[in-house]
Amino acid sequence: MNIYCELLLDRVRLKIDGDELAFQVTAGYYANRMLVVSGISSRIRGYVRYHESDMNVFQRIKHRITKNKVFILVNQEVQQYVTLRQIHEFAARFLGGGSMYIIPKPTTFDSTELESIDTIRTEYIKGSQNRDTVMSQLTNMTQRPAFK
Repeated sequence: MNIYCELLLDRVRLKIDGDELAFQVTAGYYANRMLVVSGISSRIRGYVRYHESDMNVFQRIKHRITKNKVFILVNQEVQQYVTLRQIHEFAARFLGGGSMYIIPKPTTFDSTELESIDTIRTEYIKGSQNRDTVMSQLTNMTQRPAFK
């Protein structure tokens, strides 16, 4: 199952199987409450489990092996508050992520349709080396060199 997520300063947007829902977050959510089982995170986990309940037997077996494919678009205002480790743990705990694509949002990207995140996932951030680095510092590392 594909899960599209956008981390904004005031809310977290999720889109699963064509259904989109936004969860309002409080000030300090990304710094202190993102990985804590709280009201917001349990509602997010419940929303994901609701969509997983629609699977048939074969899809459930496949899902246990492959998990969810999660695309996370991190808005520029949020990038200064979160690290790769926090986003990875959030996706694994609350979104049931198996393969995760963490993408810093480009300034020119329009995120009204969350499925279009798939078109900009050309960046690769080596998570084993940069896990505790703040996302705003990673933007220089993900730029592709110009080929001559």
